[in-house]
Amino acid sequence: MEDFHESRFTDSEGALRRRGVDPMLEVIAHKVTKMEASMDKVADALTKLAVIEERQTADRAALERAFTAIQATEERCAQAFEKTVAKLEKIESRVDTLEQAAPITAQTSQWVMTAVWAVVAATAMYIAKKIGFIE
Repeated sequence: MEDFHESRFTDSEGALRRRGVDPMLEVIAHKVTKMEASMDKVADALTKLAVIEERQTADRAALERAFTAIQATEERCAQAFEKTVAKLEKIESRVDTLEQAAPITAQTSQWVMTAVWAVVAATAMYIAKKIGFIE
């Protein structure tokens, strides 16, 4: 019986003969080959999907770091803005004080200038009398 089996499916060199193979076996073999090819494609797709997921994980981590840095920068900007507002309020207060004192300062300056001109005039008269221009 074994000889019959061998002689029916193998030739003299031991190679499988296609002509004696059942057509259903050929169909099954063809479908198994297609399934193997499909499984190879699925494995490639899963590998690519794993790479994409890894990249997305890295991107999410990078975005989280960026958002953390932005938040820290916003907080520093808010603190700097508050300090600037406080300084501007102090400057505004000082300017208000100076503006209120401006009329008094202008009057004082006018008095000082009048006094300076009076001293200059008195000195000129004194020198003119000493020199003899005025008797």
